[in-house]
This record gives sequence, structure tokens and C-alpha cells, in this order.
Amino acid sequence: MKETNRNEISFLRDIYAEFGVIVHIAQNIEKYMILLGIDAPKTTPSRLNEMIAEKSLLTFGQLKKEFESTNLFSDTELKYIDNFNSIRNEVVHHFWWRKTPMLKNEDSRIQILVELNEIRIFFEKLETVLFEKQKNILIGWGMNPDELTGELIDENDILSSTKKLRKLSKAETIIDIFKYNSSIIGSIPIIILEDNTYWSICEEGLTIYEDSIDASKKEEIEVFKDLFPIKDFNPRPRKEGMWHYDLLLKKKKFRISIRPASNDKLYSFEWDINQNQS
Repeated sequence: MKETNRNEISFLRDIYAEFGVIVHIAQNIEKYMILLGIDAPKTTPSRLNEMIAEKSLLTFGQLKKEFESTNLFSDTELKYIDNFNSIRNEVVHHFWWRKTPMLKNEDSRIQILVELNEIRIFFEKLETVLFEKQKNILIGWGMNPDELTGELIDENDILSSTKKLRKLSKAETIIDIFKYNSSIIGSIPIIILEDNTYWSICEEGLTIYEDSIDASKKEEIEVFKDLFPIKDFNPRPRKEGMWHYDLLLKKKKFRISIRPASNDKLYSFEWDINQNQS
């Protein structure tokens, strides 16, 4: 192999490596934008994963629009995000359309590498800004960023939750409800929908229950015996506040009332079964 060819291959590797780093940072920025758009200081971990998955389906422009009505970003920072989005779109969709012919020329290859280096530096600055904002929000929620940040931004968790996302409709069918004595948060209702998915409670309705079920911790709810199936069940009812709503079962006018817990324990709530007499 000629020396010039070896130099060319080495240069191409540097170019592609720099391009890969830029795409990696761009995805980190998108991830931070998703997490910053979730206002859930006391949400359950499973609901957090669902919210991440739901927002991951939005375009970056849609994510940015959600922030324009908040005080999270200054006008200068929003312009910075606009610039990022414009450059990101060019890098992801069109960069090699105009750059591929330039790879044959050494001076042009240097030019490409310099341009990519400038883009990477710009992206890294925005990544740092978003990371610090997320860190401050976690501190405001009373959480330890050193313990939680890595867990909340883990790429594998986000990809996993996106794949497993099961969108709830406004008219689900329940085939069973039982009381479950969770070792983590105590007594909770578990609701099984007609596709045999298991759901528990979050701050605004149902959330997927991902843990395994220990049969010895299950308790039948006697008043619900012979009640199933229950159709036209709304898993996201109107709520009066965080952890304050009623799940209407519509058969024999039963409802599961969810209320905030009297203690300050994270993810905790109180629940009761009621029946309208009218």
C-alpha cells in the first residue's frame, strides 16, 4: 500500500470517528430534552419510563415547542437550541450528500474534519448546559444527582421502555383486579387488562407493572368477585392533583379511590374501594 493511501485511510477514519461522536452527542442532547420535559418529582419508575418512551416519539421541534411556554430556558438558550436543531438536521440527513465528493481531495478532507470539529465543540457546549439543568432539577426534587442521574439517563432503559410502550386507550377492558403486597411500597392494586398486561398505580392513573408477581403475596378482592370483565374503563381519569383521582369501574358503581399518602415517602399513596349508593 502506498504511503499516500495509508494517510488517506487514516484521515477518513478520523473523519468518520468525529462524525460518530457528533451523532452520539446529538442523541444525548435529545435525551436530555426529553427528561427535562418531564415534571415528575414523585412519579413511579415505571411511569417515568413510559413518559420517556412517549416523548421519544416526538420530533425535536415538538420537544422544543413544549419548552417555549416555560421558564426553563432563556431566549438566548432557545436560539442556541434552534441552531443545534438546524445543524443536527443537516448532519443527520444531508451532510454526506455534499461532502462525499470532497473526500477524494486532501485539502477538502482537512476542511471536513475542521468543520466536524467545530460542530462537535458546539454540541458539547449545549450538552453541558442541558446536563446541568437536569442536575439542578433533580436537586430541586430532593434527589441525589450522583445516585440518580446515571439511572435516569441510561440509554438501555430508554430504548427498552420505548420498545415495551403499550399505549392505553380511553376504553380498556379489565379482566381481573387483586390486592398485591409489594415489598417496596406496601399494599397496591394490580389490574389485568384483556391483553393480559399487568398494571399498577401512578400519580395519574395506571402504569405498567414490570416486576414479577409472587403468588403468595396476592389477595383476592372479595367485592370484585364475579365482576369481570369490566368494559369501557378509563385508565387515565380526570384528577384533582398528583395521586388524587378515582378509577371508575362502572359495574355496580364501584370505584378505586387514589389519594396522596399521609407520609412523605416517595411513590407512596393510599387507596380504598368505594361504591356509590345512588
